[in-house]
Parts: sequence; structure tokens; C-alpha cells
Amino acid sequence: LDLAGDDTKWGGNYVLAGDIQLTGGSFSPIGTETVPFSGKFSGNGHVLTNVKISAAGDYIGLFGYNSGTITYVGIESGEISGGNCTGSICGLNAGTITGCYNNAPVTGKESAGGVCGESADRSTLANCYNTGMLVGDSVVGGICGSVESSADVSSSFSMAEICGNSEIGG
Repeated sequence: LDLAGDDTKWGGNYVLAGDIQLTGGSFSPIGTETVPFSGKFSGNGHVLTNVKISAAGDYIGLFGYNSGTITYVGIESGEISGGNCTGSICGLNAGTITGCYNNAPVTGKESAGGVCGESADRSTLANCYNTGMLVGDSVVGGICGSVESSADVSSSFSMAEICGNSEIGG
């Protein structure tokens, strides 16, 4: 799966055919604030291992900014770190995330979460979980760091250690 850096593909439909073990350097998030991922991505129940994402910017995760649909993918191991809106599966979710999980540690600034950094208005996050440790400055949560009032977060849980300076929740 090579979507990073080619925003012409961010509206397509993708299905993982097997587990992926990443090697080498840091992975670049798929989707940005100016060109979000707007397609459909199904992990098909498969997992990614050794996911390393490290960036100083905002909207950091496997998907940086999502307005599409992400389903059934897990992050087994690795390390994710970034600025504001940092999460393992998604930095900012303005679409739908269903059946995803994370076991890797996540470090961010404001709005750091185990699955997504922020769940925006009218977004959906369901049937997800996190066991990866979380470290952030403020607005840090086990599933999502920040959840807008009209976002739907349901049937999800976190069993992670969470560290931060203010506004911390499970």
C-alpha cells in the first residue's frame, strides 16, 4: 500500500490482502488537512506491525486526516508521535472508523488519542479499542483525545496507561 505522497489516490477504494510488516524509516500519514483521505479503506481484519510515524506537524497517524471510511485494521506494534491531533489509526477523523485497534504507543501534543486524535462533528468511531500507552500535553484520551459534540463514539474501549498535563480521560 503506497498512498503517501500521491493525493490523487486518496479517494479510491482499498482492501488489504494480508498482514504487513513495515521496515525502514518513518511512514508518512495518508491524507492531509487540504486533501483528506476520502475513499474507503478496509484492513479486512489484517494487521500492520512495526508502524513508525514521527513528525513535528499536526494530523498524524496511519491516516492523517480522514473524511472517508476506515474499517477493520489493527496496529500491532510500532511508535506514533506528532503534534496536535495525533492518533494511531487517524489524526483527525471527519468520516467513519469501525472495527480498528491499536497496541502501539502514541505521543502527541493537544488532542492525542489511542485510535484517533480528534473525532470531528458528524464523524463516527465504533467498535474500536486501544492498549497502547498514551502521552500528550492536553486533551488526551484512550480512544480519542477530543470528541466534538455531534460525533458518535460507541462500543469502544481503552486499557492503556494515559499520561498528560490536563484534560485526560480513558
